[in-house]
Amino acid sequence: MVLRYAVLGLLDGQELHGYRIKSEFEERIGSFWSPNYGQIYQTLMDLRARGLVEGRFDRGTGHVGRWMYTITTKGRRALETWLRRAPRRPQPVRDEIFIRLLVLDGKDNQTRLAQLESQEQVY
Repeated sequence: MVLRYAVLGLLDGQELHGYRIKSEFEERIGSFWSPNYGQIYQTLMDLRARGLVEGRFDRGTGHVGRWMYTITTKGRRALETWLRRAPRRPQPVRDEIFIRLLVLDGKDNQTRLAQLESQEQVY
């Protein structure tokens, strides 16, 4: 559900295609959330069916063609309503490093430190 509002927020004030929406996610919040293309395109189809975005096919030059999306007035109202609502309770974090540290509880500090250092290299 949050993905729906994230996409609406990205479309607020600009027309984008699905690939660019994915790129915007990567640039802005990719370090902690990166939906895949399937999730993005499914969300765009859902938003379009609900009348929250409009799509137009752009034949363009130099590419096969792509769908461009813009937020509608109804979509903007939905986004504004969501922004005014109190946030939901935080969902549990299921990052792999937390599970690894849980499993390593009681192990020697050197082993746990090695896990943290390997995680640091990923980020």
